[in-house]
Amino acid sequence: MPQSTKQKTTLKMTRYDQLQRTVSKTPQHDMTLVMGDLNAKVGSDYEGRESAMGRHGCGNINDNGERLVDFCLSNRLVIGGTIFPHKNIHKLTWNSPDGNTINQIDHVMVNKKWQRSLLDVRVYRGADVGSDHHLVVSKIRLKLRATPPTKKRHKVFDTHKLHTPEIKHEFALELRNRFQALENLEDEGEQDIVETTWNTITKVYSETAEKVLGYRKRKDKEWITPETWRNIEERKRAKGKMLNTKSRRAKDIYRNKNKEVKRSARRDKRAYVEELASEAERSATRGELIKVYRITKTLCNQNSACSVPIKDRQGKLLTNEKEQAERWAQHFEEVLNRPEPDEPADPAPSEDIPINTDPPTLEEVETAIKAMKNRKAPGIDAIQAELLKADCATATLLLTDLFAKIWEHEVIPQDWSKGLIFKIPKKGDLSNCNNWRGITLLSIPSKVFCRILLKRIDSVIDPKLREEQAGFRKGRGCADQLFALRNIIEQCVEWNSPLLINFIDFQKAFDSVHRESLWKILRAYGIPHKIVTIIGKFYEHFECNVITGNSLSKPFCVKSGVRQGCILSPILFLITIDWVMRATTSDRPRGIKWTPNMYLEELDFADDLAALSSVRTSLQEKTDRLSDRGKQTGLYINKKKTQVMYINTSTDPPISINGEALEGVGTFTYLGSVMSGTDGTQRTLKPA
Repeated sequence: MPQSTKQKTTLKMTRYDQLQRTVSKTPQHDMTLVMGDLNAKVGSDYEGRESAMGRHGCGNINDNGERLVDFCLSNRLVIGGTIFPHKNIHKLTWNSPDGNTINQIDHVMVNKKWQRSLLDVRVYRGADVGSDHHLVVSKIRLKLRATPPTKKRHKVFDTHKLHTPEIKHEFALELRNRFQALENLEDEGEQDIVETTWNTITKVYSETAEKVLGYRKRKDKEWITPETWRNIEERKRAKGKMLNTKSRRAKDIYRNKNKEVKRSARRDKRAYVEELASEAERSATRGELIKVYRITKTLCNQNSACSVPIKDRQGKLLTNEKEQAERWAQHFEEVLNRPEPDEPADPAPSEDIPINTDPPTLEEVETAIKAMKNRKAPGIDAIQAELLKADCATATLLLTDLFAKIWEHEVIPQDWSKGLIFKIPKKGDLSNCNNWRGITLLSIPSKVFCRILLKRIDSVIDPKLREEQAGFRKGRGCADQLFALRNIIEQCVEWNSPLLINFIDFQKAFDSVHRESLWKILRAYGIPHKIVTIIGKFYEHFECNVITGNSLSKPFCVKSGVRQGCILSPILFLITIDWVMRATTSDRPRGIKWTPNMYLEELDFADDLAALSSVRTSLQEKTDRLSDRGKQTGLYINKKKTQVMYINTSTDPPISINGEALEGVGTFTYLGSVMSGTDGTQRTLKPA
């Protein structure tokens, strides 16, 4: 539907308002360049507008031109295309499709303070861009301040070459030769021997990988065929003839050649997409889900590593790379460091449970190495799982020796206490840091060590956890909790029984766990002191850098929560939430009658809790106790996202936390599935 004049005017005002907000947030001392196809003819009459334009404009001003000039006057900007004397053909930026109308509607503007740095603005008609707009080029002279060197992130080794048997053999041979120096390594003190051994391992792996494998290079598959490139060259020549002769025949030849190029490019793109889709289908058949995911991202044109200017706390746009790095570090430091509880949990230690406290064995290390997943991003040491697996026997011997020293001296390498935060965009305004989430990359060899600890702990501690918890447990999953909850709702609806469900949401649960409370809870569950001490070493001086482009931000300490990306984090969190729920429900039953001798208090999946009760006062008491016990471990309930479902019972008075009423709902999305208070599931069909 065509837009009315009023709609067009409103749209123009909205866009200029957005542009104004952006320009207003730009620091005054910075050079500001505004460029684009503004559909604005500013004309050649510059009287009264001298501060915004020069005397070398073209044609007559239009309504869009008036808006642009007013915008430039308000922001002390100068329209570059009107300053420099050129032939009209080097100023006019657009040709109408019929070739009869030419205008200057694409502009480059610079703030008045930096006008002398703008040396020239002109049109280059010979650039073949397949558009009715010509290329506008600006020449700028700047003296750039030298920036201090920043810490560069490690490049990623090309481990794909290890699929070739000859290269894999060469890598293993080179690795063994280089590690002979380790046999003569002498102890240099408790801290030094661990750090020295680790530094030798990282150095030899890095040097061997660099020599044999090299670094991974980005490869963009060429989807444009040679035939299309030939057509593009012919179009370029046709455009030159058209500009020189201006004959109708030359225009027709160029127009036809341009159509041919576009048809050919569409055909190439279609063939490329079909080839990718076929490859994704073949990969799915072979179970190569990572490859399917990668192809899907390519087809959807998604780039998780996109880079956009961000804003500081006051909303000011940061364009300097150093300032952006500092802002990212500041943001994630705030996100990953939560307030400490006023009254931390202090449970008494229990008798040790039968967990092996001997140093890791060769068999354990070998099993852990083989269990590591390939194609995972490495930590700050740049050692990938594929490098360890390329010669598993050598890696097993080396890491077993290192792990034994760590076990004896109870110290870990410094690299194991460092994480790299990789930013991933969410929805919304990406200039706002809150619309990004971070993934922490940790050392792969440290994960091998943690996997050994996990295997020792998990098999012994799992039977001690409450049956209500299904998260991160073997043989349990979301489907179990969804099935149980739907059945409970259906039975209550069928028998007209009262039921209240409080869907609890904790604020940044995994990042909020109070560590000192966690260590005491581990001892209360009987985890041996040796194991708790070694786990604590990973957290003692844990710090992170944010990856910004190809460099790293300054490090910052992370003092709360379980470590993102660590294999041990799920079980540590489960033990914490298990203690919280035991403390909440230990005094008396407040749930629903599950069997003649048993009450079901809640259904848990990690930090997603659905607290159950058939009596409003019981659910209120349970919610209050859960809030209090959670605070002792650093877990705070998010009152805005916590919602209550009332089934066959009154909503008055509502369930509350510290006097603040929680929202009552008829449906709730639990573990990705919509729960309804009428029949347990959402059956509403959207109209076609």
